Amino acid sequence: MRSHKAAKEPFVRTEVSKEKALEIFGANPYRSFWSNYERMEGLITHLHLFAYFLVAGSVLATERLWDTLWKTSMGASVIMAIYGFAQLGGLAAIHQGSTRLDGTLGNAAYLAVYMLFNVFLALFYMARQWKKNSYERWIYAAVAIIDFIILFYTATRGSLLGVLGGAFLAALLLAIFEKGHAKIRKTAIGIIVGLVVIVGIFFALRTTSFVKNNEVLGRFASISLTDKTTESRFLIWGMAWQGALERPILGWGQENFNLVFNKFYSPKMYDQEQWFDRTHNIVFDWLIDAGFLGVIGYFSLLGLIIYGIWKTKSFSVVGKSILTGMLAGYFVHNFFVFDNLVSYIIYFSIAAWIYSLNISEKRESDKPLMNMEVVNYGLAPVAAILLIVAIYFLNTRPIEANTTLISALQSESAPEQSLSYYKQAINLNTFGTGETRERLVLDAPGMVQNATSSVQNEVLSYAESQMEEQIKAAPLDARYELFLGTFLSQVGQYDQAIAHLDTALKESPEKQAIIIQKGAAYLSKQDYPDALAQFKEAYDLEPQYEDARIIYAIGAIYAGQKDLAKSLLAGVSEQTRATDDRVLSAYTQLGDYQDVLTIWQARVAASSTDPQAAASLAETYLKLGKRDGAIAAMENLKAAVPQYGSQIDGYISEIKAGKDPFQ
Repeated sequence: MRSHKAAKEPFVRTEVSKEKALEIFGANPYRSFWSNYERMEGLITHLHLFAYFLVAGSVLATERLWDTLWKTSMGASVIMAIYGFAQLGGLAAIHQGSTRLDGTLGNAAYLAVYMLFNVFLALFYMARQWKKNSYERWIYAAVAIIDFIILFYTATRGSLLGVLGGAFLAALLLAIFEKGHAKIRKTAIGIIVGLVVIVGIFFALRTTSFVKNNEVLGRFASISLTDKTTESRFLIWGMAWQGALERPILGWGQENFNLVFNKFYSPKMYDQEQWFDRTHNIVFDWLIDAGFLGVIGYFSLLGLIIYGIWKTKSFSVVGKSILTGMLAGYFVHNFFVFDNLVSYIIYFSIAAWIYSLNISEKRESDKPLMNMEVVNYGLAPVAAILLIVAIYFLNTRPIEANTTLISALQSESAPEQSLSYYKQAINLNTFGTGETRERLVLDAPGMVQNATSSVQNEVLSYAESQMEEQIKAAPLDARYELFLGTFLSQVGQYDQAIAHLDTALKESPEKQAIIIQKGAAYLSKQDYPDALAQFKEAYDLEPQYEDARIIYAIGAIYAGQKDLAKSLLAGVSEQTRATDDRVLSAYTQLGDYQDVLTIWQARVAASSTDPQAAASLAETYLKLGKRDGAIAAMENLKAAVPQYGSQIDGYISEIKAGKDPFQ
């Protein structure tokens, strides 16, 4: 695509912006406060959660109200479980495109931790009803079983380990502290032994075909230090530790692990997600978000809740043990995954519950915790106005921006309309502006495919200017520099693209994706030596990265170093060499038809009934002046697909007559 406007000086950013960004409020204070559409966290969410804690802990001031809340939660979990069973039976789609149940939450891990909480809540209420010999105990037992089944089929290993670990801890606490009821202690010891036996049997059978062929059990059986997911976790935690050491006291600010991930990126992560924004470990998450002070604060809150559980007189030892096991299971889950709004709501509800019970025990029974008579009613109108304004700016306008962005994405086939929606969403100036700009610059090249010249220029110019604004707003984020560099390369502004990619590499010096994109820009401007140098650098960072090897080989082909290319391609499978269109395209563009012939021969050998492959093989033979080979290719195709015999005979006749029927 031709350049959409006159070339200008390469983008240059001074170091002053970087120094200003690294302030006490975090590396990217705006993101720390607002977060983004995907996570919806940040300080703003924690302020909402704190307000929720205050309201719930004050308004739900009686045991009856709390019972109603938790029974409602368990009822909702059953409804969610019914939807999960529908997914399991193929009656409802799984949103994340896998076999792991995700309910209506769209993420298996979110559903798993939701069920984890409700399993333990059901066990808690079952234990309460057990002494009363009430029929309700069987209802709660059924809820616990149903929710556990759904949790199991989410195949979220951290959550299942959390449930097992939490159950083990609860039983252990009962065995130690339940001194007045020998039967309960014996039951607890039986549970401990049973859990140990179940885990032992599973490990003994983990290599059997029954376990390996089961999608859920096989996932759990794959847990090991050499498992791909485990290795990636260790790599990510290593990056997080480096980031924590750089900013140990207050950390990088909430929602800023993406900066740490880029800066300390390990090339061994080449086959993993390239834009991690979570460490998948609650300790490292808080180390990055708020430093060692944040970690102390996190564990202090957890410790205070557990202390409140054991201090209150409202629970029996059984209840206290189960709730402690629940929090332990929640922590185990978070040790391998991360918190989200689903888990936060229940966690803060539990915190408010324990707070409410402990405070109410110091006052008269069923007396509200807050004396509303002390409220200055003269401030009520002012507070109401401030609340309405806050709701508009903090909630309503971001929702409007989000729905407008969705409209833009749905209107990509009509670029003028789509651009109008993009402008509306960006002009609302919400925390979603960054994601809107990102989507715009990614989609702009496709939006303009069938647009008029004036619309093309407007879309492309607007996309570039908006991404430059986003870079100014988040100057340390290599992601935005890469996206803009890729975009500029797509529209033919290679020098500007390379300048942005160089800046991205300053923030993430070992990320192969950036280096390869820079090499691609050099390749597009036909600077083959520099392209080859970039591809070599990406390959040398991690020689196990097969795609980097292939790209390096392609660079060698364009640079005229055929021996190097063949040496590199010898290190990949024959099938990969034959099916990679990039290698085929490189040989074709350079007119190296002998190597093109080898590729088409391999493709035809793999699929003798593919008419396109056979025709391309015959055409390549003709380019090499080998008409007998072209005829043989067509005759082999005729034997493989005799129903097209007459049409193929026509091609053969033209080839024999000295013509090229493929032009």
